This record gives sequence, C-alpha cells and structure tokens, in this order.
Amino acid sequence: MRKRIITLVLGVLLAVCNVLSAGAAEDKPDETAAAGYNYSEIYAGAFTDVESRMLTGVPNGSDSLSYSLFDMNGDGIKELVFWQPLMKHDNFLYIYTCVDNTHYYMGVIEDSTINVNSIYGYQNGFIAYGGIKMGNTIQIGVAGRQWNGTEFEFIQYYTDSFTDSSMVPTMEQVGEMGYYDPSLMYEKAPEFISVDDRSLLN
Repeated sequence: MRKRIITLVLGVLLAVCNVLSAGAAEDKPDETAAAGYNYSEIYAGAFTDVESRMLTGVPNGSDSLSYSLFDMNGDGIKELVFWQPLMKHDNFLYIYTCVDNTHYYMGVIEDSTINVNSIYGYQNGFIAYGGIKMGNTIQIGVAGRQWNGTEFEFIQYYTDSFTDSSMVPTMEQVGEMGYYDPSLMYEKAPEFISVDDRSLLN
C-alpha cells in the first residue's frame, strides 16, 4: 500500500513538472526573443550589401539612402529597411532580417505612393499609408506587404480618391472602418535616418 502511495505521489509530481516545463517552454520565446541580438554586428554587412543593390545613375534620380529598424511580425527581431527615394514619386525599400544571427536579404519593394513615415509591422510583413496628388485629385491608400517565405506579396486594403482634402481619412480611421485589423499592427518604423548615423542599431 505504501509503495502504491509513493508511486502515485511521484506520478503527480512528474505530471506537475511536465506541465510547468511545457509552460516555461511556451513562454520562453516571448521573453527572450529579443535578447542577445547585436544589430550593429548583425546588420553591418547589410550596409555594404545594399550599396551593390541600390539603383544609381538614374536621370533626375537620387542616390541618397537612409534606413529604419523595426519589428515587422512581433517576434522580437527587428528588420532593417533601407529607403531610396529615387525620384519625386518613386520609392525603393530594400529589406533585411536576421537569420542565424546574420543579415538576410528579403528583397526590394518599389512603391510610388508609400509614406515612409507611416509604416507599421503587420502580420508577416508591414502595412503602410500613402497617397499622391494628381491635379485636383488626391488618391490615398493603405496597403500591406506580407512575406510568404520567398517574397513580399502586395495586398491593397483600401484605396479611394478625393477632391476635398478635408474628407481624406487618416490611417487610423481606415482601420476603424474595418479595412484592416489594427490589433495585428506591431511596432511603428522610426524615422528613416542617414546611413552614416548607426544610432538606431544600438
């Protein structure tokens, strides 16, 4: 009888330990995902790599380059995004992430309307608000770029045209209207700064 009681107690203790261990394992990624990442080292090579990818020598184009650093999918790893405003209405975004503690090039996105001051991490990619004025018409939109493991897929959540600027909705209002899910938004991209200033990586 005593042996059965000891066996039963041991079984209960093991079960409790297994539950606690499973819970700890599930919690660990959220608590430690961002720990140990030295972005200055991880993305040092990306600053050199992007120079070989960016477009140069374009008539009336710009060879200027700036960058931002933010978490696109809420996993605690910040993605590095370079911005090249090539011409008046032509933006190129070169995107890198961290894989095995080194930089990984995800691709380039060209967008003529994107506002780089309104980019947020969203699902497995990012969402942005942008617009362009054509004559008396203002065309705005909210679009996302979702990473499918190989490339970024374009998703248009909202677009409309206005002749009265006071009627143009903000990005927040577009979300309130149900065109995208604000609860899936992650970190907002900080201001894009010169590649000569690496302070965002610290």
